[in-house]
Amino acid sequence: MERGTRYSAQLLMPLLPYLCSLLLVFAASASADMVTVSGTVYCDQCLEGHRTMYALPLNGARVLMECKDRTGRVTLSKTARTSMVGIYSIRFQSKPLSDMGTCSVKLAGTSPRSSCAAPGVMNRPLSLSIKLFGMAAYNADGLFFKPSKPMSFCPKAKKTSAPSPKLSLPPLPFAKLSACTAQDWMNPKYRCYWRTWSPKTPIGLWYGPAANKRYGSSMTLEQGLRGSGEINRVLLRESIAATLNAFNSLPFYYNAVQVNYYFNQALAGSSKDVQKWALNFKRANSGYNGKARCLMTPCK
Repeated sequence: MERGTRYSAQLLMPLLPYLCSLLLVFAASASADMVTVSGTVYCDQCLEGHRTMYALPLNGARVLMECKDRTGRVTLSKTARTSMVGIYSIRFQSKPLSDMGTCSVKLAGTSPRSSCAAPGVMNRPLSLSIKLFGMAAYNADGLFFKPSKPMSFCPKAKKTSAPSPKLSLPPLPFAKLSACTAQDWMNPKYRCYWRTWSPKTPIGLWYGPAANKRYGSSMTLEQGLRGSGEINRVLLRESIAATLNAFNSLPFYYNAVQVNYYFNQALAGSSKDVQKWALNFKRANSGYNGKARCLMTPCK
């Protein structure tokens, strides 16, 4: 028995360096998390202090994320700017963060919009969305700049004796579930539902630098909606349609922040990730085989 044990140990001796290397790699991967922090910056046009249908996403706003220890010393600091749809996303790799509850995001610098430059809600704590397989996602409630007084179309705006100019506003978001396909969003008769974003908007302003690198900086949202054939083009097409659905239907299956996050995760992942999210967004845009329909009506 003792002889057999010594023989087994002799066989394992040459393998010890490889086993130690594997253990070190495992320990290194287990000691770091890929962390994503995301949220949205708005112009609080009606001075409500929270997100409403009148809140306008701000492009180019600077956001600062800070983590502090118990003494108030800053231990981690990251910055980002918002995209065309007001979304910021901060990604970094770190050791397991048991104290992310001490982290917060705040507006840094001035507003990118001179007509909406007064400080509103400037600071938000982080909340954990998901933590799985070495990845953690946190989000924060909306940050706000605000104008000096409510806009004229706001419910609480004071009426003046002078007649107010006629405003051509986009239709209000649907309170019911509405799911419209990329083909629907290409139809000119539904153009008023595009709100503040034009079909000619470059996709990089919407999805960030990863989209520019994959599809080219000259690609527009309208061109992206026409994508077909190659799976990366299908992912872009269905992501754009899903984002438009999210902004026009409050109960849509994904909100705009989630669409942006999963789109960029798919671009950074494998071809299977691209196929998975292209199919997920396509199913959602089709209302999961007719369970939801498109509620858009022709613009007047």
